[in-house]
Amino acid sequence: MIKPVNLFALSSINDVHIIKDSIKYLSSTAKDNEIEIINHLCNNLRAMNCNVNLLNDMYIGFNIPQISKEFDLLRIGDSIINIELKSQFVNKVERQLKRNLYYLRFLGKPIKLFTYCAKENKLWSLSSGDELVESSFNDLVDELSKQQNIFNEDIEKLFNPSDYLISPFNSTHKFLKGEYFLTSHQEEISYQIFDVLEKAEGCVISIEGKAGTGKTLLLYNIANCLRQKSKKIMMYHVGLLNDGHIELNNNGWDIKPIKSLSENELIRQSPDVILVDEAQRLDINQFQSFYKFTKKYNIHCIFCHDENQTLRDYESNNKISNRIKNIAAYKFNLTEKIRTNKDLSEFINLVFGRKDHKITRCNKARLTYFDSIAEAAQYINYKTDNGYDYISHTPAIPKFRMPSKYDRLLHINESGTAHSVIGQEFDNVIAVIDDTFFYDEHGDLLSHGLPNNVYSRNKMFFQAVTRVRNRLEIVVIDNIEVYKRILDNLL
Repeated sequence: MIKPVNLFALSSINDVHIIKDSIKYLSSTAKDNEIEIINHLCNNLRAMNCNVNLLNDMYIGFNIPQISKEFDLLRIGDSIINIELKSQFVNKVERQLKRNLYYLRFLGKPIKLFTYCAKENKLWSLSSGDELVESSFNDLVDELSKQQNIFNEDIEKLFNPSDYLISPFNSTHKFLKGEYFLTSHQEEISYQIFDVLEKAEGCVISIEGKAGTGKTLLLYNIANCLRQKSKKIMMYHVGLLNDGHIELNNNGWDIKPIKSLSENELIRQSPDVILVDEAQRLDINQFQSFYKFTKKYNIHCIFCHDENQTLRDYESNNKISNRIKNIAAYKFNLTEKIRTNKDLSEFINLVFGRKDHKITRCNKARLTYFDSIAEAAQYINYKTDNGYDYISHTPAIPKFRMPSKYDRLLHINESGTAHSVIGQEFDNVIAVIDDTFFYDEHGDLLSHGLPNNVYSRNKMFFQAVTRVRNRLEIVVIDNIEVYKRILDNLL
């Protein structure tokens, strides 16, 4: 838990190493230049005979969980005061404060945002009209003096990452209105990709990242920016179009399911850029069609992919992700998980046998056991009526489908199958491990599958649990061995 501090007390320490140790004790971080800037700021306030208690309970370097949004200085009471620290004035000061306003407004309190620039020894703030204006130290002292009921406990409890994790599919109206921001990691990759699009000859661009790293938002943001620049794009989704896709298409987009891929259509449309989401699920002929078209007409093609997000064995065997990376002139890798918090990610890895040690109990995850499918279905119905989204395994292709006891689970309140939720996000997810699952000799979670069902059940289960943003419940049905294995690693 990050702890607040009195800035005057911190700045009264002369040894920078002791200051850094003090900040570390607060479970926080600050760069050397930020420590120096804090000292400059405090010296200005001391010169005004500012009351020492006006700088109580200041949080240093707070990051909103999961999205790595950092605030240099933050104090929260009946209002919110944020102070960003800069060595000198730069053009991005206004943009940063507007972004901070976006993230802080979810707390529902009046907000005052400042930037202190040490070289100029000046303060800047956002006006009531969200314009950057020069401010004064008196303005800052006045705002600090007016604050009451100052918060000094676990600041993470005030922030819900789900408020900021905007999905083009599950928060489509916000995406269309531009009410979202990329993380700094996403933004840096976006800048690099646009640099390639503007300067390089037509080529293949690879965007790779594991589940929850924000690949889809990055790709759709790039598409949005290209549309605003009047670039001609063609966008393909390798899977079924979901409700979000349809809403985007109803608002001027043209996202195509991969089954509509046609070389004649590509030639007719003559796009500047092709964008392909969930590209790891392409078959070899589709992949080669995109590549040949890109080469022949000297255009850019952006493949967004994750080799782990496949649903059939032949998709894994095609190794399309490797093929993309082999031909890509530019490769970008998203590494920061933003959808799923760290504890949930560790829990999911443990369930799949990707952790060789026990983990501390995860408060965001729950494990439940039933030996009866009928009782499990009743329970899942209850959970879906109370804020959870149930993601089921996809049934067999109809012409191969055989009746099975698991069909009963297909008729409860599901939010979608593993196939239909690809690329989507849900706050609370409930998913099922049935008696087809087992741990192999290497400790990996696998499934025998069902007769004549070509879809991999463990891959579908992985798809379901990696859609979660906040809370995950796994219901184990009639498989006490797997339940006990997971339980042993949690105790």
